[in-house]
Amino acid sequence: MMLEAIVKGLSGLGAGFMHLHWSNPVMIALGDINEWLPIGRPLRWLHGLLGAPPSQRTFPTWLPLLALDRVWVRPRSSLADLRTHTGSPARVASDHYPLKAVIAFDRMH
Repeated sequence: MMLEAIVKGLSGLGAGFMHLHWSNPVMIALGDINEWLPIGRPLRWLHGLLGAPPSQRTFPTWLPLLALDRVWVRPRSSLADLRTHTGSPARVASDHYPLKAVIAFDRMH
C-alpha cells in the first residue's frame, strides 16, 4: 500500500515513505508497484533508493508478461531466492501471481 501511494504521485502515504531513515542498512519493501514501463519514473526512483531487485513476470495470470510486483531487500545479498508462485489457486485469487521471497536474515548485518 505504501509503495502504491508513491506511484500515485508521492502524495499521502508516499510522503511518509520519503521521510524514512534511509541510512538504515537493513530494509525490506514489497508490493504491487503497477508500473507498466520498466523505465518509468516511479520505478527508477525506487531503484535509486533501494537498488534494482530481480524481477519476475506476475501479470496478468493468464499470460504473465509484466513484472508489476517487486521485493526489495537491503542488503541485496539477503534475498536468497525470488520466484513467482503459479498455479490454479493463485490464478483464481488475483490477476497477479504472488511472489515468494526467501530472505536470509543471517546475512543482514
